[in-house]
Amino acid sequence: MKKGIVLFALASGLAVLSSHSAMAGNRAGAITVTPGVGYYYFDDKRNLDDTGLGNIGLAYNLSDKWAIEAIYAPFNTNRTNITAGTPKHVHGNLYMADGLYRFYNYKMFEPYVSGGIGAMYLSRSGNDANTLANVHAAIGTQVFFDRVIALRGEVRDLYTLSGGKNDVMINFGVSVLFGGETPQPVVVYKDTAYKGDQ
Repeated sequence: MKKGIVLFALASGLAVLSSHSAMAGNRAGAITVTPGVGYYYFDDKRNLDDTGLGNIGLAYNLSDKWAIEAIYAPFNTNRTNITAGTPKHVHGNLYMADGLYRFYNYKMFEPYVSGGIGAMYLSRSGNDANTLANVHAAIGTQVFFDRVIALRGEVRDLYTLSGGKNDVMINFGVSVLFGGETPQPVVVYKDTAYKGDQ
């Protein structure tokens, strides 16, 4: 009996989500805020431990397909090649500016690709800091559960121009949409006037 109630509740919840997602998706003019958490895999050349990181993205939808986005991700990690007197702890900030293209809206899903330029700031000590430029590309999807809320997951490849270092970032977040154009329903009027016998 309890299993039946649980299954009925799950089925009802999915039905509600499906009905809400019928008109869900990105729309022109909307601003999207996406807080996220991820994991960063550093190139072996960096001699840094891979680490988790929080991040936040701010996007503007030029259309339902195209968007521009800025992402900021601070992180903390440790050096792997420690020598005497060398600070172990490393603080960093990752900045990214992207163009984003969404392929299509299939029910709740909106897969996309993005790419752009960015910079990574690394500070190993007060006297040892540098900023490295990168180019990057990502593939991911948003899963809409409402007109204004979507889960988001992506895999991003980042290539540092100086030294040829290649990093990978896996990220998950929750996108919240604000504003934007709302499609107006199309009303079709049928000609019901009586025309008499033909």
